[in-house]
Amino acid sequence: MSIEYRFIYDESYYRESLARSLAQLPLLLRPSVQVPAMIVAGAVGWYWLRIVGLTSIGTAFVGLAAVAIVGRLMMPLLIGSAMLRHLRKSPEFGGEVTTTLSETGLDSTAPLSQGTVEWPAIQNAIRHVDGIMLQYGPLRFWLPDAALKGSTSDEAIDFVSAKTELRQ
Repeated sequence: MSIEYRFIYDESYYRESLARSLAQLPLLLRPSVQVPAMIVAGAVGWYWLRIVGLTSIGTAFVGLAAVAIVGRLMMPLLIGSAMLRHLRKSPEFGGEVTTTLSETGLDSTAPLSQGTVEWPAIQNAIRHVDGIMLQYGPLRFWLPDAALKGSTSDEAIDFVSAKTELRQ
């Protein structure tokens, strides 16, 4: 038995894959949690320094907190846009990718390349509402349900869960 996915490796696929990867970070490492936490910590620190009468240090603290918050906001954007710029230069960008989940592993074919990952190398699989994220080493591979050809998402879930640990 095999499960086949076909999708276009483009900017929307990249952004969807990145969003699913960020969702796998521990809660306190997600940018959507860190930025508000930094704002609250900065406000509390500034207020505390004002109470104890250290207004010049309080002003410096607020300035440093603002720089840290802006830096934390900008870093994922800068890294994400740099990665996307790099991917756009790839000859594979914009091409159709066919990925087949077989008894031996994951086989992926694009117009100019081909790759295979055997099941033992895949550390885990995460089920999302609209697809499956496979992780092997530092790499994550997004398989959206919309890209399934000739199979259902339930069949894909059953197949992957028989081969590796699948978290919901």
